[in-house]
Amino acid sequence: MIEKFLVMQTAANDVMVYPVSKMKGMEGKNGTVDISFDTVGADDILTINTSDEFQAMQDIAEAIGGNKDGAILLGDDVAGTYISTSITSIGDSA
Repeated sequence: MIEKFLVMQTAANDVMVYPVSKMKGMEGKNGTVDISFDTVGADDILTINTSDEFQAMQDIAEAIGGNKDGAILLGDDVAGTYISTSITSIGDSA
């Protein structure tokens, strides 16, 4: 089975790629969705800004589950394109 990766671009020279296998979960709150990843030494949390947390989380989950390719583009702030119409921007990871 092919490894899946989540791809996000926040600026012209700022791109993040995380393996789906390292994703621990998602939490929606106050206009954002936090996606946590298990990384070396700590957890990374990626914050995505949304207009509808539930719909954004559902769209992300469906994309991960239904994707047959290795790369899943969650969002590109430069081009203004997102996997869900509920995503308004991709935040930085912490």
